[in-house]
Amino acid sequence: MSIKYKFIDFFKHYRFNSVLFVNFIKIFAVIMVLGCFFVVYMYKSLFYAALDEFINFNRDYTNRIANSYDVIMEEIKYMTYNLSVDTDVNMYAIQSDEVLKTGQVEIKLIEKLKLYKMSIKYIDSIYIYSEKYGRLCTHVESKKIKDFSDMNWYENYKSCEPGKTKIFARKINNVYPRVITFLFRTNLYGGDYAVVVNVDTVSLDNLINKQAEDNMTDTYIIDENNNIIYSKNASDFCKPVYGHIAEIINNSNKIIKDNMKTYIGEVRAVKNIDWKYVCITHLN
Repeated sequence: MSIKYKFIDFFKHYRFNSVLFVNFIKIFAVIMVLGCFFVVYMYKSLFYAALDEFINFNRDYTNRIANSYDVIMEEIKYMTYNLSVDTDVNMYAIQSDEVLKTGQVEIKLIEKLKLYKMSIKYIDSIYIYSEKYGRLCTHVESKKIKDFSDMNWYENYKSCEPGKTKIFARKINNVYPRVITFLFRTNLYGGDYAVVVNVDTVSLDNLINKQAEDNMTDTYIIDENNNIIYSKNASDFCKPVYGHIAEIINNSNKIIKDNMKTYIGEVRAVKNIDWKYVCITHLN
């Protein structure tokens, strides 16, 4: 009988009762279990390594955004103060209509405000308001405040203490553009007046785009009332935080899941104001 038929005959008699076969199955099972454990271990190791990379990326991105915006915020605050002590602004704010009747002070101030606006590209407009004489000068014209259409900053002026700056979001004429307004009120030289600088949030997109390395990360600026001051979605403007944004702000955990999606978030305080930068990276 050939070896082939002897093997077949042996297999027919012993089949699964063979010690060799049983040992083979045991060894194979052990190898499979160890292999599964190894695959799971490698998967988790690679997953958490990748997760750490995303967390570090998001932290670095948030820091870059925050540093850039902090510079802008401080620059605008410094500019409002400098304008408040400017000689032409003082003349416009505290001198009577009789003194200003030649129009030379107004013309000079308009040109100065126009220069400021042109030199800082994200400025939408600048107002100088004199409460004593009820007049307002922009980079375009000077007129009585009763004839000025954009007035939804005025309530903040009334509640602002002299020597203080208020920063708030609004829409010019309650319509457009969407701006962040810096209002500095002063009673210098016996006058009561304000410098109002409106920063166009759309222009700030350019800054975000320069910092962005992909389209996976969304950037938000949140005010002290948890309203959205900046978002790439225009419909979010001045609305309360929602969904995963609210969770990131209110949760110390940087990784959250919302509607079957995973997000990594980073929150950083805005310098010298009770606002927050929030950067959220989408993992799927």
